[in-house]
Amino acid sequence: MLVELVAIFPRRQSAVAHIDGTADTALLDPPELLLTDNVVALGNAMIESGAAALAELAVVPHRNGLILLSLNVKSHPTTPAARGSVIRLAVAVGKRGRSRSGLPKFGCSFRGTYEGHLVAAGSFVCCYADQDAYARVRDARSFRGTKRASELPPRLSEPLNPRQVGRRQWRNVLLGQLHTQAWQASGVLCLPFNHPAHFRLPLDHVPGMVFVEAASQAITAYHLRHGLPTRVSSFNMRFLAIAELAREIHVHLSQNSTTADKWHVVFDQDETQVATGTFGYASGHREAAVPRP
Repeated sequence: MLVELVAIFPRRQSAVAHIDGTADTALLDPPELLLTDNVVALGNAMIESGAAALAELAVVPHRNGLILLSLNVKSHPTTPAARGSVIRLAVAVGKRGRSRSGLPKFGCSFRGTYEGHLVAAGSFVCCYADQDAYARVRDARSFRGTKRASELPPRLSEPLNPRQVGRRQWRNVLLGQLHTQAWQASGVLCLPFNHPAHFRLPLDHVPGMVFVEAASQAITAYHLRHGLPTRVSSFNMRFLAIAELAREIHVHLSQNSTTADKWHVVFDQDETQVATGTFGYASGHREAAVPRP
């Protein structure tokens, strides 16, 4: 099962789904990709495309029931930086199985090309939970909060200045504080619950792409303070537990001599790890520190 689509990077996408050689049009809602580096925005496009394909092709009953388990993306030097660049994506729905909790599990892989050149590749794994199954997942996590993002104040604390994390707009900042030392950093997330992209779905938990974007911002903040390159070139994230909206989430960065040009990232809530990952960044001279949206 293959989904071929054209993404007007980084704002819109349309798709044609091919099932056993028969072309069926899969109508995708244009996602608002108000994210960060090209590789993060492309990762989000892959998630949106794969989720829409799984639903449109009736692999799952509804895309809103998908829970992200892992996501990895690697960009290539030919990735265009300009807005409006047309990137052709191919998303393949692959292996199926069951998660450890017994939920249906699916894998998707993807490739992105620009003018015939490979610009990004990666994969993600997700599972599907209906309302009853999701309630069991919540109970296993001892969920205390029941409110959705739309029922919460816009923010629960003050965010960092956008320029500290390489952004222009306050609403796109996901960090409330960040303390740095030699190749280590720790901070607290400050989530914008009224954000049109991150929380456009009626979720009562933190979506996976928020962790990806928050990690990118934390790395960017460290690099801006120390004159290092700020472009994330790859990431590999694992989502270990569902994180509640209104409870504090901490982020921790670490790096050592054996992981040059890579950061190890850990997110925890109530002393429980909810997501971990590894992020690579472009090596070489410092890039111009131009804030992104």
